Amino acid sequence: MRTEQRKWPDSEFRRRLFAALACAVTAIALPFNATARDKVAQFDCDKGVCGFNVTAAEMRIAPCRGASVLVAYSQNSGATLIQCSMPGNISGSLSYLFDWHSTDGAEFELKHTRFIKPSFLAEATESGIPDRFGPVPLCMPTASTTSATGELLLVVKTPHPGADESYCYRLLRIRDDAGGLVINSADGPAPAPSTTARAKWRSLLAVLRPYIQSAAHH
Repeated sequence: MRTEQRKWPDSEFRRRLFAALACAVTAIALPFNATARDKVAQFDCDKGVCGFNVTAAEMRIAPCRGASVLVAYSQNSGATLIQCSMPGNISGSLSYLFDWHSTDGAEFELKHTRFIKPSFLAEATESGIPDRFGPVPLCMPTASTTSATGELLLVVKTPHPGADESYCYRLLRIRDDAGGLVINSADGPAPAPSTTARAKWRSLLAVLRPYIQSAAHH
């Protein structure tokens, strides 16, 4: 007995194909084995550094109201970063660094910073950091183009020595040393801890805490 093969009109075929692709993409993109109601989008871990972007506008509250919000954390320590940045305005970025495992450790609030993934360090050393008008070099070439596992990396926009009014990016390495957060820089003094950051970021941290805890658990 011959089986008749059903043919769909081109429009119906395209509709079904796009619907199937949309379902597949959604399934791949959802973080934490959760549903489409999730308010954060996890990005892949990179040498012991994981994190997510906050996609829900109602979660981006002060001091990051109206800004893009990124969270990064170390898998082998409590070092955690919350970074907010206004779209297209690198100099308007603000970062909060703290130890997730400590309630009384040193905390930092830094301006004009950008988080970079560990795997990007080698490219940044060779080609610079992407910027509005082209790549900008690191202020001092790093002796090592790799980072320790779980080490957070930030670059800070800094005026370049000289009279040409150019700028460069300082590299900051953040790690947890003997239970305390430490920031190292090879080309200048390390930032000093902040005594006001905890109060300023408390409300946003309370909103993000369940997502940080869930991400770290997975």
